[in-house]
Amino acid sequence: MSTNFWFKMNHPNKHKRNFKKWYYLIEAGEKSPEDIPQNVKRNVLNFPLYAAGMAALMWFSSSVIAAYVTGSSRVFIGLFGWGGLTAVTLLYFLDDLLWRPIVPFFFPDGNLNEVRAFRLPMFWKLLIVFLFTGILLPTLLVALTWQRAQMLLSVPNPETVLANLRILQIFILIASGLTSVGLAFFTTRGVTSPLVALRIAMRRVQEGDLDAKVVVTTNDEIGYLGERFNQMTAELRQKEILFNTNIQLRDQLAKIKALETALREQAIRDPLTGLFNRRYMKETLHRELAKASRGKKYLSIVIIDLDHLKEINDMYGHVEGGDQALLFLSEKIGALCRTENTFCRYAGDEFLVILYGTSKQVAYNRAMEWKEAMSKEKIAVGKREFGVSFSAGISEFPAHGLDARELIQNADKALYKAKDAGRDCVIIYDAN
Repeated sequence: MSTNFWFKMNHPNKHKRNFKKWYYLIEAGEKSPEDIPQNVKRNVLNFPLYAAGMAALMWFSSSVIAAYVTGSSRVFIGLFGWGGLTAVTLLYFLDDLLWRPIVPFFFPDGNLNEVRAFRLPMFWKLLIVFLFTGILLPTLLVALTWQRAQMLLSVPNPETVLANLRILQIFILIASGLTSVGLAFFTTRGVTSPLVALRIAMRRVQEGDLDAKVVVTTNDEIGYLGERFNQMTAELRQKEILFNTNIQLRDQLAKIKALETALREQAIRDPLTGLFNRRYMKETLHRELAKASRGKKYLSIVIIDLDHLKEINDMYGHVEGGDQALLFLSEKIGALCRTENTFCRYAGDEFLVILYGTSKQVAYNRAMEWKEAMSKEKIAVGKREFGVSFSAGISEFPAHGLDARELIQNADKALYKAKDAGRDCVIIYDAN
């Protein structure tokens, strides 16, 4: 049943008029459900009770009038004691069932139990149905039968009374049956419908759909269960969002770190050879010297200069000749350097190797190994080939200097001695 059906009906109940006003205000966009006062929300939940109360009052008044007109209290007992209570009970359960689709309009968040209103627990609902179907109606049938049986003993025409008794019993049986079926239907429908909706929502959650939500229409135990279910799924959604956000943040951090690493590599790497550049060499040399000083260790540096680079460029070209010669030297020496060594491109045709924990003599032997490895291979440029050699100067900490500037300066002096000696040789710095 649509919401408009209820509010297009003229209803004498002042609470209904209040609902209607708020309904149209919300429909027009002038108000939101959050603006509804607590007393209006309370009246929404109490509406089936108000309707049943008005019906009880009208039935009571009619029973009093009928008893007054007939002059018999039995009429009042029959009309109100059985008919009134039965009709009011049926009306309450019917209104409760039909009013439920209206409730979510005023409670879009589904938090019905936050409003203090009349609440008929499931126990009392089932007990009322049991009392009417199992006790009250059979008791009424027995009482009327007993009354008619007494009349049979005192009237001259018992056949007529007996015929009337049969008709009355049939009527009571039919009315009792319809009442029992109605109460059972309304109660069962009111209990099973929200449970079925809850079961469907739970299955959706089981399948991974955390957007599943139960429409809460009652403030009884089943309604409370629906509220807690919605709260649970909302918390699960929030946790899932936080989990996914954490994963995204972790991925973003990983990308940022990878980018930082790449930028760091670009900042400390030579673009041609891929070796560490002059900037990184200076940072590392200062750090390694401090470590060698604390540990009282040797540290040697080897400055390498590629021989005849200008002539190679002039003869074979800058790219195919000079660049290939620089790459050849960096690859051969880089392959022979150990992990604890730091191999850098120091200048245009100069390279520098930091050898921590290595004496000048061991550094000299290592440099000669590099020379021997380079002499065994040649660089091919088209159909032509040429070999590459280098000159090198070596200085040692602490014998030849206590800081980076002094060590580099003395290794550079030894390198120039090697060049003056005809190149293709390695010389250890000697102050004398």
